[in-house]
Amino acid sequence: MKNHFEWFDIPAQYVLDLDQLEQRYLSKSKELHPDFHRGGVSVEHEVSQDLAAQLNQAYQTLKDPFRRADYLIQLRAGPTPSQVRDVPQEFLEQVLDWRMEIAAVKNNPSAAQKLEEELQSKREQLLAEVGEILDSGGSLETARRKLNLVKYLNNLIQDLLTE
Repeated sequence: MKNHFEWFDIPAQYVLDLDQLEQRYLSKSKELHPDFHRGGVSVEHEVSQDLAAQLNQAYQTLKDPFRRADYLIQLRAGPTPSQVRDVPQEFLEQVLDWRMEIAAVKNNPSAAQKLEEELQSKREQLLAEVGEILDSGGSLETARRKLNLVKYLNNLIQDLLTE
């Protein structure tokens, strides 16, 4: 079975050309789409459906920076989220502060937007650090630890946007 990067014939790395990824996805989608195999044997149609589903999963994973980093760590046999569970105390304290701030900005759209920008900025900073670690052959444990912090930020952003 192909890994997600092999589907698009691109190197297994964090930094990707997302336009190139999309173009290759669209091209492969046309090749594999089940509608182009309707007249054929039903086995061909089923195989086409399975391959198209795998292609879609690969694309959805690689186009999302968090999922792409997680996948790279898995692909390189790095630790799972549950294997690296320690979170710095100061980060946990900051998470609590952000949670209180989310509650406080519930009815203030401009303050909520400012907080969202702060959380998104921190998220992007951590993802950039994870990408640098992954693309430079750094410690998969360190990459996982930072990616776990991104998950906290993802949850905070989701909570903020659904309040």
